[in-house]
Amino acid sequence: MTNVSSTHISGFLEKQFGMKPRKVPAFSIQGPAPLDDFSPGTVSFCTKPKIPIHAASTENALLICLPDAITASQAILLPVENPRLAFGKLIEAFFAPKTERTIHPTATIHASSHVARDAAIGPGAVIGPNCTIGAGSQIGANTVLERNVQVGAGCIIRAGCAIGQPGFGIETDANGNNYQLPHIGGVVIEDHVTIGCLTSIASGTLTPTRICHGAILDDQVFIAHNVHIGERSLVIACAEVSGSVHIGKGCWIGPNSSIMNQASIGDRSLIGLGAVVTKSCPENVVLIGSPARILKERYPA
Repeated sequence: MTNVSSTHISGFLEKQFGMKPRKVPAFSIQGPAPLDDFSPGTVSFCTKPKIPIHAASTENALLICLPDAITASQAILLPVENPRLAFGKLIEAFFAPKTERTIHPTATIHASSHVARDAAIGPGAVIGPNCTIGAGSQIGANTVLERNVQVGAGCIIRAGCAIGQPGFGIETDANGNNYQLPHIGGVVIEDHVTIGCLTSIASGTLTPTRICHGAILDDQVFIAHNVHIGERSLVIACAEVSGSVHIGKGCWIGPNSSIMNQASIGDRSLIGLGAVVTKSCPENVVLIGSPARILKERYPA
């Protein structure tokens, strides 16, 4: 891990988060640390108004804190409105490993597909027919884009995902035989979407399954055919979203929750852990239980 000057970190927070300029002595920061392990030569963050005694007494260290944090500190305080966000952005800028913008030699890309020059395709990944990978996007190891998958710019699709496979649309003929309907709609993943490991997203039947701008899907999520995930919505681990569900903007879909086919989830609503949603809900509500019921408004007026 590369050492970074304390003055560079202070300047970064001034530029990116509007921190008021302050005189910071120059010393070396060896890396980030959780608050419990805050020690000389590290940078950490605190989201509480009162800074712990051990942190306040640490010299030659940087602590990102709230503007109204109360302490007489030997650590160098860097006040911003959202310390956790600033800490994460700082790690990304200075300490996180950079993605190698290459196509791994073991990846397979169909001749009809297009991959942007600065995209990254991991080992064993398969890009099937009629797919597009946008600028700066990353496709993880062993992920499969089966066909007709459009990935926008700045997306991250982590290892082991299956995207664009036929959805589970079944009809039964007069003899009782099951017939799986063709799914030719594909999948559209808009710009700056993140999709976690081992997540499955089924192709739309006639029109695309769509994951909108800035949405984040956790590991092991299942998205069925014709689903719409709204802008900046979060879908957490092991959630199951059934066919033709429409999830609005800024929603939070909790771990292990299930949403019945064709239900609509209003903007900014929250589905609690393990909830079973059997019908549509309005915007800005919290749903819990099985079957799910409205508990309260998510954001009070």
